[in-house]
Amino acid sequence: NINNYVWYSGKLWRIIALNNDGSVKVMTDDPITIINYNVANNPNFEGSYVYQWLNEDFLDTLYNYQDIIVVDSVWNATMTSTNTKVENTTPVTAPVGLITAYEYTQSYSKATTTTGYLYSKSRFFTITPHSAQQVKYVNNGGMAYIVSNWAAGLSPVINFRPGILIA
Repeated sequence: NINNYVWYSGKLWRIIALNNDGSVKVMTDDPITIINYNVANNPNFEGSYVYQWLNEDFLDTLYNYQDIIVVDSVWNATMTSTNTKVENTTPVTAPVGLITAYEYTQSYSKATTTTGYLYSKSRFFTITPHSAQQVKYVNNGGMAYIVSNWAAGLSPVINFRPGILIA
């Protein structure tokens, strides 16, 4: 649906959620870079290569982000061996995050993996650790799998502030 997209800072963003506080969660329509998640056998989002790139290098490319996005967004980086919703026992506060494995699987809950609205034929990381050594990523077939230290794409996720006019 064309109404589910927004252009911001020269990037096409897909609306993925309307949050309870009135903010709007969006994700880039395609991965915008490829890097390793973290050092080998470390799936922690906070302090990872991914966290650093998203919240330093990428964040600086966003126009007037201090007034447009929620800079103290809370991301659910809780470890789970499934793709089900889990309580946020590992919150990470940062302006930019990633989608959870659960959020991704919900995008095709009433469809197939290749017809879900977030399917992009691209391999990209989620924020969800699978174990003490592995993190979940979405493969090019649309399935959320686990990976240790491979490089994969990043599709940044931000929250637009409540009341921001999105046209």
